[in-house]
Amino acid sequence: MGRLVYNPETHEYSVDGKRPPSVTEILEAVGVSDHRFVPPEALKRGSDIHLACHYYVTGVLDMDTLHPDYVPYLTRFAEFIETTGFQVEASEVPAYHEDYKFCGCPDLVGRMNGHTWLIDIKSNSSPKWSPIQLAAYQQLLEGTGCMGWPIQKRGVLLLKPDRPAKLIPCREVSDHNEWQVCLSMYRTLEKYGRLNGGRENGS
Repeated sequence: MGRLVYNPETHEYSVDGKRPPSVTEILEAVGVSDHRFVPPEALKRGSDIHLACHYYVTGVLDMDTLHPDYVPYLTRFAEFIETTGFQVEASEVPAYHEDYKFCGCPDLVGRMNGHTWLIDIKSNSSPKWSPIQLAAYQQLLEGTGCMGWPIQKRGVLLLKPDRPAKLIPCREVSDHNEWQVCLSMYRTLEKYGRLNGGRENGS
């Protein structure tokens, strides 16, 4: 099994000196997701809220260092954990799929109501491609060379500052098929040097 190294600041992965693509990079390369027009401040807010939730469930969050604008989001997240009894088993754990050669860092894995859930945290809105992203993470976690978690349910946890957190289940079997199509498209683009907007990619 290759040695996975993850840089949380740049969100880049390396395995034995090589840089495999992440789930996010694959979805963007094939045109399913697009962050080019998302304001930088919105991207930063989402990243910071993710980090705050991770620090909360791992018991290292210092509320005094949390930006006041993020406190309502964290409050909603904490209420969800408390009211549902969600038992966190893993948070922000980078993983690499040995067979399909891609990486990712799922937000949350845990137990709730007798089921193992894979949850992706979103702030303010949930993109249409979120179910495909979760299908990719499920394959990643269940795949060879990974943690071997048997994911039973997937869902998007939508955090808004002015209302309770909303868990949106992702139940469509087609999500998994669509992820496989995305992965296949990415490998085809890679094979013919058509990644990065048509420029030759020698990596």
